[in-house]
Amino acid sequence: MRRRVRRNGRPTFFETKWRGLQAPGKGEQKAKFKYLINNGRTNHVWQNAYLDQDNEFVMDRWPYPFIEMNPDDMRELDVAAGDLVEVYNDDGSTQAMVYPTPTAKKGHTFMLFAYPTGVQGNVVNPGDGVPDTDGQEGTYLHAVCLSDWRTGQRRQRRHQ
Repeated sequence: MRRRVRRNGRPTFFETKWRGLQAPGKGEQKAKFKYLINNGRTNHVWQNAYLDQDNEFVMDRWPYPFIEMNPDDMRELDVAAGDLVEVYNDDGSTQAMVYPTPTAKKGHTFMLFAYPTGVQGNVVNPGDGVPDTDGQEGTYLHAVCLSDWRTGQRRQRRHQ
């Protein structure tokens, strides 16, 4: 493969068109569940916290992984920053602390991919990361509040 570099030494970027949801079942999942969950790492926690599990400062700040959400989505769910939510779909469930992110697109979330107290991989299905689908397509899910940090009250769990 030939690299495309301009004379000034900067790379050339080419626009590609999104070819739609290609992984089997993704269209149905998108229709059934409200939120798209993307996942990754953060600079605040080293990798998946394997070196931070014994770090009281990190684990006290984030006892659960955070899930970044648009504030409008948070209002619809009646959750606030720091509330514990269960995120779930037909493939599984996990929990995370809500973190407001005004730049997040409505209906889109971001969660730490691996964390000792809440593994985002629990809600991933076989269509995620399939090489012939041009990478990650994300997973769709619902969220429900488990615990309100303001009152210390546990709230409803999703129906089983």
